[in-house]
Amino acid sequence: MEDDRECLKIVEICRVAPFPSLCSPKFLPLTIFDIILLQCPSISRLYFYQNSITNNNNVLQKLKHSLSLILTHYLPLAGNLIWPQDSHKPIIQFLEGDTVSLTVAESSSDHDFHYLSGDGFRLQAKYCHLVPELPMVDNRVAVMALQLTFFPNKGFSIGITTHHGVVDGKTSTSFFKAWAHVCNNNLDITQPSSIPFYDRTTILNSTSHLEPTSLNKDLNLRFSFQTKPDWFRYTLELRSQDLQKLKKCFDECSSYKATVAYLLVCSAKMKSGLRDGKIYCTFPVDLRSRVHPPLPSNYFGNCIIGRLFSVERKEVLGENGMLVVAREISKEVQSLEEEGIGKAVEKRISQSKMSNEKEERYCMPGSPKFEVYSADFGWGKPIKVELISMDWMLRPLADSKNGDGGIEIGLVGERNELEMMVAVFSQGLQAL
Repeated sequence: MEDDRECLKIVEICRVAPFPSLCSPKFLPLTIFDIILLQCPSISRLYFYQNSITNNNNVLQKLKHSLSLILTHYLPLAGNLIWPQDSHKPIIQFLEGDTVSLTVAESSSDHDFHYLSGDGFRLQAKYCHLVPELPMVDNRVAVMALQLTFFPNKGFSIGITTHHGVVDGKTSTSFFKAWAHVCNNNLDITQPSSIPFYDRTTILNSTSHLEPTSLNKDLNLRFSFQTKPDWFRYTLELRSQDLQKLKKCFDECSSYKATVAYLLVCSAKMKSGLRDGKIYCTFPVDLRSRVHPPLPSNYFGNCIIGRLFSVERKEVLGENGMLVVAREISKEVQSLEEEGIGKAVEKRISQSKMSNEKEERYCMPGSPKFEVYSADFGWGKPIKVELISMDWMLRPLADSKNGDGGIEIGLVGERNELEMMVAVFSQGLQAL
């Protein structure tokens, strides 16, 4: 394949403002859930849309117009994360005149579209030029950036990058779907249920005592995943019928829990001959319904907490390995209910300071409930959605493109590692 930089031409960089741009100076304070994720890499997703559109300008103008409309309800996404001199923590500021950067690019490659939107082995480096970095000037870093890339006679991709210190996966995917809904239906406003809820008084009042008072002001407010040139991507899929078979191994189990349990068992089996030691796993829990009083599902910002558990490798490799993992997940969720939000935050902060260089650790971000494949701008649903910001220990979960209730799992790593994981994954399903 041709060099990626030579195949991609930057046509223009647009600045899209909320419409109408009449907002007065405003800001949002960060909560403890934002601060915890302040130094996490930004979230980059890439959506591929297949079509034979020849008039790229019509697509661009429609996307820009609908983006301007939806930003009226998502003003912070047009703003910046800044650190005032008199504040002990950064704030989200959005002023009149703030805009979102939309990079418009064209690919000259005829075969890249199908290669990149497939499920098989694909070079990770080929995706890096399709998602934007967050613009940063002095001590101001943008909350969101977008990139539209056209592939001649094949379709286009939309890359979205959001700052993880401002929004979680639920908020960023909710925005993207709301944008698609406005664009697809030629609406001036989105559905009322999609308009974000910004009141964070509940969280601030109950957790402000947990906020650090001496954050390092030299913190890098823009942090991205670093990829390796020899890394590949691969997409695993648990179809609806696969999940039903897996769930028969349990008395009662959700599709999410069954998926995580099966992935950990497969990951343990990759290292043949190794039975000692522990495997660590982190999974996110949405706290919107768990804080008191509960927050609506359309709360804007971070409202998740990572729950970490460990299991003995020999138990995972045993006959009841999936049951062992499923029980640990249930224990973590139950203990969260018992210990309360405050203690859960303290526990998470303490765990984040632990060294994990020698540990076998995995993380299961994302959720099938995000329904990323439902984002239809008017040219059909995406044929592929990729979480670009990831490394080997991440196993991001998403709904299946087939719409059958299945789950997709993303992998990134060296090809030989991925091949082993794919083989173990497939063999395990065949044995069910």
